[in-house]
Amino acid sequence: IPRTPVNKGAPENDGVGSMGFLEAASLREEAGAIRVLIAIAPQMYGQALAYVLRKNRPQAEVMSVEPGELGGQLEGFDPQLVICNGATDEVKALATSWVALSYEGRGITATVCLDGRRSTVEDVAVWDVLAIVDEAERL
Repeated sequence: IPRTPVNKGAPENDGVGSMGFLEAASLREEAGAIRVLIAIAPQMYGQALAYVLRKNRPQAEVMSVEPGELGGQLEGFDPQLVICNGATDEVKALATSWVALSYEGRGITATVCLDGRRSTVEDVAVWDVLAIVDEAERL
């Protein structure tokens, strides 16, 4: 099974302690930290995916919301990548990249749009999502 390497290059200070919130935010911006908005059902899937991203891509800013809250978070959080159950016109207009997950038969299919380039991943796995996050971060 192919494995995606764990990114260990994240700054150790997360904005708590001696470094102020604005300084920490500035460091993340300079480092090109990707913002990922997750809005998928069932809720456990979204929470589990957010946990995996935070553990394996600690430099990423990850927000997990209920699918019904997606539209309200698009402008305020300004994500580079949205992972959702269905890419709405609003998602397509406001997010540089998005992943739409659909549950079909034996697994989950991901329709991926990275800066306008579309592809499909059948029976998507966690390492596939990590690779998509990495690619979206490079854009």
